[in-house]
Amino acid sequence: MKKLVKNSVILLLIVIVINAMSYMLNNYLLDEAPFLVPDSIETLLMGDSNVTCGGDPSVVRNSLNISMAADAMFVSYIKLKNILSYKENRHLKNVVVSYSPLYYSGKIDSLMINDDSALDLFGRIHNYLDLSDFSGLGCNKSKLYSTYYRYRMLPNVNYFKNYIAEKTEFMTKEYPFIEGFYPYKKMKYKEVDYRKKMERYFPSDKELYISEQMPRYVDSIARLANDHDIQLFFVTFPVNQEFCKLFPEKIIHASDSLKVSILEKYDNVYFHDFMDSLETLYFSDYLHLNKSGAEVVSEWIDQEIRAVGHLITSNE
Repeated sequence: MKKLVKNSVILLLIVIVINAMSYMLNNYLLDEAPFLVPDSIETLLMGDSNVTCGGDPSVVRNSLNISMAADAMFVSYIKLKNILSYKENRHLKNVVVSYSPLYYSGKIDSLMINDDSALDLFGRIHNYLDLSDFSGLGCNKSKLYSTYYRYRMLPNVNYFKNYIAEKTEFMTKEYPFIEGFYPYKKMKYKEVDYRKKMERYFPSDKELYISEQMPRYVDSIARLANDHDIQLFFVTFPVNQEFCKLFPEKIIHASDSLKVSILEKYDNVYFHDFMDSLETLYFSDYLHLNKSGAEVVSEWIDQEIRAVGHLITSNE
């Protein structure tokens, strides 16, 4: 029995030492191979599939699309926080983040609670996981800690690969949080039951539950941009006009109220609502633009950024 206890203690100590060494090595590798934005880039395009399909970096001048499908607003905050923590990225002037009334669905809050979605969300930002960011948030703590342990406290080959890529030219750095611009080249729109689609976000047979975390996410991004003297553009990308008509009034009111609150608090924030501005021929489905739609909206975004830039320059 004593031998068993002794061996168990030794094994436990070995595991602790391996975890501690892996943790320190992973942090070193991450610090040595951060995501650095090219000096020529002035604007980041961030958010979910609306930006993946609709934010064309060839149209928005000097921009880089680092969006990813299903990126929650909180993920955009985590990504931006880490990017701006490196002085090499302080040349950024503008950030565009997708903003939609759909984000007020109570289902958004459940993303960090549901087992499968929590694992996906935490996994895509494992490079940036800082447990303090989740303080006060309702989230699946077991999935959060297990993700943190898996990626940050065990040997991670991908971190080592990025380190080698940073120091040599034999590899290309890869990041799990970037999908980038992925345009739908062909028009493939099909009519759907828009009311049924809206039910996925705001079920009519249940009491309307408005996201409690959404205002916090938006304010966190706005404060972060303000602290780094960056112009922040919250853009509501177009959706099908018939679908747009079905948004509950309480959701639209909640969205408008938050906009007013944020605009009163921060001078560097701008909201641009293009939600019902395009016809069906510019869509690939009821929520996403095709290539033609992306070109139109990206041109609008570029114009808004240039207008703000000129205003700032004229006031200096």
